[in-house]
Amino acid sequence: MLDLFDLLANKVGTPSEYRQIFRKLVKAEDLSILLAVAQKPLSAQAVAQQLGRAEPEAARKLEALWKHGLVEKTDGSYRASSFTNIVHNRLRYSSLRGLTPREVEKLRDHDLTSRFQRYDKNLKDKRIPTSSKVIPVEQAIEAKQWIIPTAKAIEILREARSFAFTDCGCRLAFRRCSNPVDTCLLIGKYADLNVQKGLARRISLQEAEQ
Repeated sequence: MLDLFDLLANKVGTPSEYRQIFRKLVKAEDLSILLAVAQKPLSAQAVAQQLGRAEPEAARKLEALWKHGLVEKTDGSYRASSFTNIVHNRLRYSSLRGLTPREVEKLRDHDLTSRFQRYDKNLKDKRIPTSSKVIPVEQAIEAKQWIIPTAKAIEILREARSFAFTDCGCRLAFRRCSNPVDTCLLIGKYADLNVQKGLARRISLQEAEQ
């Protein structure tokens, strides 16, 4: 008979080799509410009714789980995040207390591998028009970076309605370099989302332009 941890692990797609680590990523006190939203998106009211809790209590708990990346929120409904997204969010939020260095590296490997797999699938499904092409020209080609003019960057910014500044998710997650982490500018819905989660600070257009 499956215990609640294993039941939730199955529902969010946790690979068997990550089951023990999964138990460290989720608190026992959160299992019932996560299982309630593991099958389909539910409102706080529906979760409260299903679990026999007061709606304000269920709403507070769901918001807390959303801010920690354990559930996703769309149009006021909540659904348990997939194992892959839980791992990515935990690495992003640096919520890795209780994990051994080896377990952290294992999660980082999973996160990076899943990114490549998702990219390959999007390419196969033609969601991405092209990836790269190899053209044999039999001569050395100098690699160059393309940087858009400042005027064009400011034009893009002025078309956005909101701005935020946050730490670099990749540098936080993988810790493979010593470069500064406070480097990422967010615009639009992604800026709003990260501000709501407490992961970014709101800035003005003038600050963004600087």
